[in-house]
Amino acid sequence: MGIGLGRPNDLHHAIQNEDHAAVEHILQNDNSLVDCSFEGVSLLHRALLEQKNDIALLLMSYGADLHSENGKDGLIHTVCRLGNHVILEQMLKKDVDINVRDSRGHTPLTLSLEEGLTEIARKLLEHEKTDVNMPALLLLDKTHRPKPIAPLTLAIKNGNDLLVRLLCDRGACLDNQDYNGYNALHHAAITGNTDIIGYLLQNYVNVDVPDRNVYNPLHLACYHGHVDAATMLVQAGADINAWKSEKDLQRMLSPVLIATEMCHTDLSIFLIKNGADVHTADDAGNTLLIKSVQNGLFPVTKYLVSKGVDVTVKNKNGDFALLFALQFGRRSVQQRLQKAMSNTLQPSGVYQQCSELPDICRTFTMLIAAGANINEKDSQGLTVMDYSVRFAILPVIVILLKHGAQPSRGIRLDAPQTSDILDVLCILRSMVRTDLFNQILQKTSSEIQEIFVRNVKPTSLKSTARFVIRDEVQKHGDRLTSIIPALETLPLPKSLIAYLCYESESTEEINVHI
Repeated sequence: MGIGLGRPNDLHHAIQNEDHAAVEHILQNDNSLVDCSFEGVSLLHRALLEQKNDIALLLMSYGADLHSENGKDGLIHTVCRLGNHVILEQMLKKDVDINVRDSRGHTPLTLSLEEGLTEIARKLLEHEKTDVNMPALLLLDKTHRPKPIAPLTLAIKNGNDLLVRLLCDRGACLDNQDYNGYNALHHAAITGNTDIIGYLLQNYVNVDVPDRNVYNPLHLACYHGHVDAATMLVQAGADINAWKSEKDLQRMLSPVLIATEMCHTDLSIFLIKNGADVHTADDAGNTLLIKSVQNGLFPVTKYLVSKGVDVTVKNKNGDFALLFALQFGRRSVQQRLQKAMSNTLQPSGVYQQCSELPDICRTFTMLIAAGANINEKDSQGLTVMDYSVRFAILPVIVILLKHGAQPSRGIRLDAPQTSDILDVLCILRSMVRTDLFNQILQKTSSEIQEIFVRNVKPTSLKSTARFVIRDEVQKHGDRLTSIIPALETLPLPKSLIAYLCYESESTEEINVHI
């Protein structure tokens, strides 16, 4: 069958079949067909999308338009996105606009950098006409206003230190700041890439340059928890006590306050050991100690206490470290129990989850030993014991009882829903004499076991107490967060703890032991 001459359909059919001879024969007879399209897509574009390089090169040799578009993509953008080195090399030899933006605002270089096409980016950087500082103009938010993103920024975000070096060698500007006020070092600090940070520091980048919100690179490294990056910045002379003003929130934060607020324990301790001010506080008066306690960072709290920080200091609202420790304890117990329940664990699993909270109790014990006043009142006139009773946080109640704290008069009336918790303590108190009860609160678990064996009242009272407590636990299932974690710290025999926390079929065995 003969080859049709001069019809776009014939040319398209020949391209589909990769019939080189037919394609060349048609174009020799009618070269104008080289730029025709099929279903809205140029023949060159279609050949590229179908990875038919030989056909694409043939079309290019007959003068196919290298500036044609396929929807949102220019031809060179399609070539870059496909990672087609062969065609890109040929296009770069011709007079093609290498810095043109597509409809999304990408230049070929920024497109290849964003998508991590290292070899394509390298070939583009080897071309003398490539503008290494021409940004992409991208829609990044709902304002519908394009934001400029420099090629160097994209290379840093992708962690490609090779391309960062190539861009810098070609003259990429290190100090240009974007719409957030970030320069190259800011972006490197966000990613935590120490290779890139080291290279930028070698090129004498300003280590303390602020962004538009007065963040310097160290602030950003601390926010994201990059210990190694922060270490490099500090060693390069970054101001470890630089203040950052959050204009919208009207707060002042130093790097160590940010690290502690974001719960980066190791980073917080590193900064403190390297000269961060341990007495620093934000605009609300929240000290470093308060923030570490508030976020449950026991190692940080322990280190600060060892440095002699004031454990009694209050913030501007009149709140102090013990109150924040209580707040974290309540939140932590609830979160752990919710996690356990969501995983449909058996009661034993729930108990195990809740028993893994030693730092809460250790924090209270440590703060009290360091001089925290357990009878201190907040701006509402309430003590830590008052809040512990109000929220039924038994582990804290027990610790405070050990140190002589008592709830204020009327606190039970303020929170009648916690009466069952107080009743539990009353039941336990009735099981032994008052002096023995006070002794029990000071004893270890093994000593508690021995005291119960020798001093408990008749079996009927024990059984009653056991079932009352069990009923309270079952009845107030939504408040297991407060009850279950306390069982291990209360003066209960292990067999009774097992009875309350496990759904055992055999109660006779328990009766034998208690």
